[in-house]
Amino acid sequence: MVNGSVRDYLDASRDLTFKKRISIALDAAKGLLHLHNLDPPVQHKRFTTSKVLLDADLNAKVSDPGMLGLLEARDLRLVNPRGGLAETIDVFSFGLFLLELITGEKPDVFESNEEIVQWILPRMFNRSSFKPYMKITLECLNYPAIDRPKMDVVVTELETIYQNEVISEDRGVSLGSELFNITIE
Repeated sequence: MVNGSVRDYLDASRDLTFKKRISIALDAAKGLLHLHNLDPPVQHKRFTTSKVLLDADLNAKVSDPGMLGLLEARDLRLVNPRGGLAETIDVFSFGLFLLELITGEKPDVFESNEEIVQWILPRMFNRSSFKPYMKITLECLNYPAIDRPKMDVVVTELETIYQNEVISEDRGVSLGSELFNITIE
């Protein structure tokens, strides 16, 4: 793809508006949802910003689902004897993807929420769109895994966030740490 991976694009320090970041996240979420809805379902297993490619218009395409994703459901017991967790692993990885997409940094560099805030502060985002973005990000990272949303819920939330951003894209605000006071119910 012309623009390489999302990770390549972020490393090159290219500017991305919040609206474009949401668009990339939505494309990637739809890609994962498509894999999960196949018969038999396919789990990516190695979903990261390096596995999402960007075309000339910055449309995102999920690439390289892991070979484990191609196994029949009955064969997954060999890999995951408890069953049912494969999709939640992709959802957790997607939460890390959302965090990396918004901060521009790999999630493993953050030691605290304060460090995440420091990376986001210089950016200009619409307050009403940013809160739900962080809410769905944190929901994807929920533990235990059973508390994570399904990818169809993630897609619906990101579609709503994108539509809200389109409506109010001209009203950016500087972020403050008060935006991280999100209650997840």
